Amino acid sequence: MLMALTYVCHAEDILQVVPFKTTAGVKYGNNKTIEISLTNESFDVANLQFDILLPEGMALSSNNSSFTERAQVYDEDEEGYIDNFTWTQGVVSSGYTRIVFTPTTGNVIKSGSGTILRIRYKTDASMEPGIYPILMEGIELDKTVMESLTDLKAVSYVVIGDSNPISSESEINLSSLTGDLPSFVVEKLNADIASNTSLRKLNLSGVTSLGADLVVPENAVWYTSKAARLNRTFSSSVKCTVCLPFGIPASTASALGTFYQFSGIEAGKVVMEAVTGDLAANTPYIFSPADGQTGIGANSASGLTVSFGTSPVTENATAKFTFKGTYEPITWTEAPTGIYGFSVAEADGGVSGVDAGEFVLCGAGANIPAYRAYLEYTGEGTLSGTRGAGLPARMPIIWRSGAESHITGIETVGQAAAEAGTAWYGLNGQQYAGKPTAKGIYVHNGKKVIVK
Repeated sequence: MLMALTYVCHAEDILQVVPFKTTAGVKYGNNKTIEISLTNESFDVANLQFDILLPEGMALSSNNSSFTERAQVYDEDEEGYIDNFTWTQGVVSSGYTRIVFTPTTGNVIKSGSGTILRIRYKTDASMEPGIYPILMEGIELDKTVMESLTDLKAVSYVVIGDSNPISSESEINLSSLTGDLPSFVVEKLNADIASNTSLRKLNLSGVTSLGADLVVPENAVWYTSKAARLNRTFSSSVKCTVCLPFGIPASTASALGTFYQFSGIEAGKVVMEAVTGDLAANTPYIFSPADGQTGIGANSASGLTVSFGTSPVTENATAKFTFKGTYEPITWTEAPTGIYGFSVAEADGGVSGVDAGEFVLCGAGANIPAYRAYLEYTGEGTLSGTRGAGLPARMPIIWRSGAESHITGIETVGQAAAEAGTAWYGLNGQQYAGKPTAKGIYVHNGKKVIVK
């Protein structure tokens, strides 16, 4: 044990293993090393001690008298790794290995950032590909002025296998990482996922705090034990669909914007009612964002709940329509049966030529991005799925907020209805077999027609 005056400090940016990638079957003779980085701009280190826990199947080099075969200490003045430190290694409780470095007379680990230790390791040939945690506890840094930083902890990871799932997989499970994730590790994680355009979910449920901002691709969700967030760019007041795998309390939701839930069908119109209470996990909504929203998130202080599940459903059995959420992108190569996408200014869902703020019957090539929602007709009967065949091409929406209601009507006939040629439509999008006999305003050949 290092003897000195001590004080307790957080491990952030003090000492941690640099995340790295390796394979199964590494031998000591392969000269593969674990790098340990020290970020320290203010003082020289006279002694260094820590307990390290490697994943099962990985071990540090065996305990022998030759220090240079087992580790190196970097000296900036010498511009290289030197061996003027004594080394001891021993197994402590719970599988941790204790490492103690003590310099010979007149030597110190100088202040500055970078890798200070390289320790050789081996891996069993039977280790399965995956992401494994590396934990460090009991970190003690003895200052040359006879003060010590004690009780520090750090967490990192190693990737086993030929490929790095962090850079390619749509779902990444790092739940084995626990405690505080230092900034150095978060920045390495950001670099690994920077090109992962398929990422949809990053599970950091064992992590309590992040030392730096996590940067994930658009339309991906990440969550820790105390926070969760959907990364997505929103346009102020432009309504869009969302489906969140975590709940949000009403106080947080109201600051983000207005959320609407599916209430049913009235006279061929979709009814969406503003939510005044908490948002439920795994439930689809239409969201009207407030200014400056670049994502949707919550934390434990505001009452966060995270509950990933199957694609959630809000159903109205009488109307026989279902509002469905999805956590994966969906593309229909052929025209789907009874599927409606929500139209926004940017043609959300891949539908063009329609008004913003209504549901439109999807054709071949339509797509729904991840963490969105769509409307599906679930009634009985045979439907061809072609536009205008048995279902309205477009469905306006009644927006209700308290006693206030307003309707998004059909102002122009876009591509969805125009393909029907000489068909007649009501303002609610309902197709008629021929010219209607009841008085009212209809759409025919792309124009509004009054039937008297």
